[in-house]
Amino acid sequence: MLKELIIQNFQAHKKTELILSPRVNTIVGETDAGKSALFRCIKWVAMNTPSGDAFIRHGTKEARVEIKVDDVSIIRTKSASKNTYHLDDEEFNSFRNDPPEEIQRAINLGEINFQGQFDSPFWFSETAGEVSRQLNDIVDLAIIDQTLSNIVKRVNKSRQESESLDKLYEDARESRASMDFVPEMERDFAEVEGLGKESNELAESRRLLHSVLSSIQTHQREEEKLRDAVYHSQEFLDSWKECNRVAKEIITVRSLCTSVKELSEKSSVPDMPLDELRSVAAIVKAVTMRKNDLKKLLDVMKVSDKDMVNQINQAKRFEKELHEAIGETCPLCHQAIQR
Repeated sequence: MLKELIIQNFQAHKKTELILSPRVNTIVGETDAGKSALFRCIKWVAMNTPSGDAFIRHGTKEARVEIKVDDVSIIRTKSASKNTYHLDDEEFNSFRNDPPEEIQRAINLGEINFQGQFDSPFWFSETAGEVSRQLNDIVDLAIIDQTLSNIVKRVNKSRQESESLDKLYEDARESRASMDFVPEMERDFAEVEGLGKESNELAESRRLLHSVLSSIQTHQREEEKLRDAVYHSQEFLDSWKECNRVAKEIITVRSLCTSVKELSEKSSVPDMPLDELRSVAAIVKAVTMRKNDLKKLLDVMKVSDKDMVNQINQAKRFEKELHEAIGETCPLCHQAIQR
């Protein structure tokens, strides 16, 4: 908003200072008093017109106009050697037909803001296109057009999105209608899942039973071995008894032989008949053979005794493993096992 106007040596004005009202200002004066010059000096500062230096007061060398707008001061100076603008403390001296952009933005006045006393009534003599152009210069109607265009685009986009969402909704409804089987399938899936769990439990029981059966078969084989060992042990005991009996007979025979020898040496009894000696020799030979057989049998019994001890230890170990594998409950009837 224009607040103050100071004119020096511009046409009829030697030095004029005007304090402007923020509302309406009316300038009254005689002809050629300089009323129109006031508008010309403002237009000269705002639009750099008129050009040249014919407006410099006669008899002076320099014209100067200062306009205070809002919080800034704009000064235009023109002489034969000087043509400058000042915006506060900043000077502009290199410009052509139009004022510097900084000055235009600060004063914010254009051709539409000026009307002379001989000009046609404002806008009434202009075409509709010209009026629109001037309105656009004032309020920038392009922003309205652009805003309306953006609104139309957004409305169209929203309509398309709404139609797309409606289609998606209908598709979803159709998809839902085509999935009525899902609850029943969910129940079937739960049943299948339960059967799968039961199958896994049966497979685990089968694996455990297979392990138990393998252990039982192993123990059965070991039991057969133990039975064979017991059978051989019984034979060993019988042989041992026979060996003891034969050993006693040998001791008796040896004692008799010793006694016979001693009696033969001490007595003068004639030698025994040949048949008797042969009979005694046969008995001694048989006893010796029996002794050798018993010795071999003793060796076999020692080996069998060691094998029997190993078999018994192994049977105890297998029995312990079987108890650990089965546990306290039978895997078949699930009843407690009586130890």
